[in-house]
Amino acid sequence: MSRSGDAENLAPPSATVRAGAVASATYIVGSLAYKVVAFLAVPILARLLTPAELGLLDLSVLVAGALAIAAVAGMDHAIARLDPLSDAGRLWTTAITVFVLVGGVLLTAVLLLMGPISRLILGEAAEPVLFAMAAAYGIAMGAMTMTMNAVRLYAVPSEFAFVGFVVLTTEIAAAIAVAAIGGSPQAILGLWAAISLMASVVIGMRRIPRLTGIDMTLAKKLAGFGLPLVPAAIVWHISEVGVRATIASSGDLGGLGAYGIVHRITSVLPLIAAGTALAWQPLVYRAPRDDQTAIAAQGVLLIVSALAIVGLAVSALSLELVAVVGGDAYAQGAALVPTLSLAAMLSGGFTMLTISAGLAFRTRPIAVLASLGAVIQVLGATMLVPGLGLSGAAFASVAGYASASLGAFVFFGWTSAAMAAHAVGVTVLAALGVLVMTAIGPESSVLARTAVALVSGVAIIVLVKRDSISALTRWRNRAA
Repeated sequence: MSRSGDAENLAPPSATVRAGAVASATYIVGSLAYKVVAFLAVPILARLLTPAELGLLDLSVLVAGALAIAAVAGMDHAIARLDPLSDAGRLWTTAITVFVLVGGVLLTAVLLLMGPISRLILGEAAEPVLFAMAAAYGIAMGAMTMTMNAVRLYAVPSEFAFVGFVVLTTEIAAAIAVAAIGGSPQAILGLWAAISLMASVVIGMRRIPRLTGIDMTLAKKLAGFGLPLVPAAIVWHISEVGVRATIASSGDLGGLGAYGIVHRITSVLPLIAAGTALAWQPLVYRAPRDDQTAIAAQGVLLIVSALAIVGLAVSALSLELVAVVGGDAYAQGAALVPTLSLAAMLSGGFTMLTISAGLAFRTRPIAVLASLGAVIQVLGATMLVPGLGLSGAAFASVAGYASASLGAFVFFGWTSAAMAAHAVGVTVLAALGVLVMTAIGPESSVLARTAVALVSGVAIIVLVKRDSISALTRWRNRAA
């Protein structure tokens, strides 16, 4: 297989950054396209399902996501890093074999323990079958992650965006159809699992390189690079499950649905970060070594600024978005939008910083930082939810992501000192805007909320325009 990304075939660094921006835009637009479909479907599902049912469905998706991450074991990132250095057939044969073994063990364990797991998370409202279906969907999601990684590496970004759009749109249409005939969240999860599994087989046959043989040396390299990334990704899912379990244990399953609606609204922010990371990873890892850090830093600079501006816009329209997406049954969630938008901004920034860690093969600190943030999030929810309700859960999320992001800046500041200073300034301006909007509340006029967002957004744009280019230049000179 030809590798058009070999270092000797690369364009100059400036052209590589432009290519990364174009590829990021394609990934993001494609992701946003099917996110728009999912977003437009939420009002339908919110009216076909009760808040409690929608809350349980969201909770199950989080559990499925955690299992998918565990089954993939960080191999999507490891393959991207090792692909330019390894035989593709042996690399993929080894990775797929590991995935099948790990996924089979996880699925069997959940099926055997679904009763105790359900009671641990939901207490008296236990739904064992719900978690069995979540486990099946999680392994199917893992298979999709593996095959879509092949599309990312060996196809054009537009194909990645198109395939993802088709698969998710099919899943959303199936969910609406099942809910319309009175189907349960369990039935929806089971259908999603079947769709994802079938799609992964079709995509894999088209894009995964011809399988040859298992290579134990590559297996060790996959594990060495990928496994430290698993805690960094999975702990956020587990901590979110912990937060939702805290809400559910209070007996407020309707509040669980409202919290889930707001998470769906603010999920556009980490989606932007994920789309950028998807495009930037191969470009950074395949670039000439002397240019890798500069390209990674530019990616972080771009994404932090974009997340801040989008988060402020979402916060300004908190009441209106919740009314459209969920309706009156979810109105209590409007007050959470600014706070959870800030949490989502911090989450996206942390995602982008993992690229800098990958450059130096220093993935273990990411796991430590993510675990620390997740523990803070769960402990915060345990302490704050009884007194503050859903707002306590939102504040706990901010505390968790802020701790992890701050730690990432400290750990990886040696690769991006100027970027860190710039990103902190942008984040502080965004946080001030969010705090003001939280203080005045969603009951204030949309004009007042918009004015706050505009002031903060203009300040961010001025800071970016004034400082980012010169700061990056100074940093690159020091690095040289």
